[in-house]
Amino acid sequence: MFNKELNIEECHKRLLDISKLFHQICITNKIPYYLIGGTLLGAIRHKGFIPWDDDMDFGVPFDYYDRLIMLLRTHLPTQYDVVNFQTKTNCFTIYYKIEDLETCIDDKCVSLPINEKMGINVDVFPLNYCSIKNPKLKRLKLLQNWNRRIYTESTSGEKHKHYAKKLLQMISPLSQRDFLNRIHEITMSINDGNMMANLFSPYGFKEFMPIEYFGEPVLYQFEDTSFFGPCKPHNYLTQLYGDYMTLPPITKRNRHADKIYLRK
Repeated sequence: MFNKELNIEECHKRLLDISKLFHQICITNKIPYYLIGGTLLGAIRHKGFIPWDDDMDFGVPFDYYDRLIMLLRTHLPTQYDVVNFQTKTNCFTIYYKIEDLETCIDDKCVSLPINEKMGINVDVFPLNYCSIKNPKLKRLKLLQNWNRRIYTESTSGEKHKHYAKKLLQMISPLSQRDFLNRIHEITMSINDGNMMANLFSPYGFKEFMPIEYFGEPVLYQFEDTSFFGPCKPHNYLTQLYGDYMTLPPITKRNRHADKIYLRK
């Protein structure tokens, strides 16, 4: 099934290949986007990838999101697919991912046989206009937390945690697809307020940013190319990470994937 394990440099090259295509489609069709999260941090602190990181994150303003997904499906080469929980059974995200079908990620967070797991992928998040006071957010966060607790595997790999989750899944009144459908419905109904947010961020309200932090997209060097990011990266990164220029201790330099393979 697999004929080669990919190292982090090979993973980075494939992520860049995807992202360059994403960038060109956005530019050609006048769709704004931003580097966000750890990918923006990498651009500012490392002029590219955080050395141990194995994914990339982009944010697209909500009003442009559906059109972009349609364009990606139309214009990307057949090596790639644009997927979320609605289009692929082994994908469990509301937001879309651009997946490299030639690869496979061994990820402990996904309790599937290795040959059924997804390939290297770039996350494309909608950035919703919203307010922290929006009453829908409380229900959204509750559903997200319960979905994570019940259906996302522990990265520690401890067996007792695995079996505890299996028990919760048996007694839960909602299946994982039920959770995802309800989260999707609420998320797609939020598009008004004085802030811009990635509603799928693990950082919660830290990633609710004043709209002016994003502003007119600005190009930043990223490895051998450039991608767009927020016009006020210092404000964004300080709110999200605090002292973002200081490297974390080695024990905190974690990858998402255990191993990455090239499919035969």
